[in-house]
Amino acid sequence: MSCQDDISLEILHEVQVLQEQSDNVLQECKSQGLDPTFVERSKKTCDGILNSETVESLRERQRCIDCLQEFAHAVLDYTYHHETVLANEDFPELLSREMIAEIFCYFDKVEELCRKAFTGVEVGAVLGLEIVECLLWRRGALLYMFCSTVQADKDRLAKIPAALKQDIILGVKYLQNVLSVRDSHLHEEEEEVEIEDNKLHAMGIYSSTHLLSLVYGGEMCYWFVQLKYQDESFKAKEIGIEMLNKYLKAVQNSLDLYGWDIKRPEEFLHYLQGQ
Repeated sequence: MSCQDDISLEILHEVQVLQEQSDNVLQECKSQGLDPTFVERSKKTCDGILNSETVESLRERQRCIDCLQEFAHAVLDYTYHHETVLANEDFPELLSREMIAEIFCYFDKVEELCRKAFTGVEVGAVLGLEIVECLLWRRGALLYMFCSTVQADKDRLAKIPAALKQDIILGVKYLQNVLSVRDSHLHEEEEEVEIEDNKLHAMGIYSSTHLLSLVYGGEMCYWFVQLKYQDESFKAKEIGIEMLNKYLKAVQNSLDLYGWDIKRPEEFLHYLQGQ
């Protein structure tokens, strides 16, 4: 099943909205002296879609898939600019939660359009596994950075303990999902890779993003336990130990990963094991 005309119109509308928003942010970058690189790239991608695609062209299945993938890239670039601003400003107390929610809405919209355009088809079959992983990773990593800032500030932490607890749980779940997108077994049709890569692939680790998901998730579980949070549905100690053990095993057993930090992850692991 390919895009229906009403869905095609919705896709093109969302692209146009993002194009206009990118224009507005570019003006802000100019007036505030901010790096416009990623917003420019987002706008260029939107321009390309609107110049080449129509409702009629999106009736073709592959054209629709290509369009949705391009839109996903535009969204990832546009939101990366805003994530960078948040991080550079140490996640302003009054704006951060609202901005994070807005960023997540952009990611949700991409996935929603895929489901509407291809009913009953997995989002990963439309966007490709790498984009799906990236959408999950960006959510998890953003929550990791935000939670890291808040938990290190006792005054801020005291104001939102319940909210931070839920942010940690949600962040860990996103990072866990990054690790479950791909099948952990190598497929026969894949090209041969180096032995070290085979070892990592057998563990379900295909890139630095997977490694970072493990160590970020493990550290978030450490915060959860250290802050004395409790939630019967979220086994922070067990999840953290599993993620950190997997990370350390990968780093310590692969020459390709020489230089990756093991000291702090070992400290987190020892703490969790002692609880």
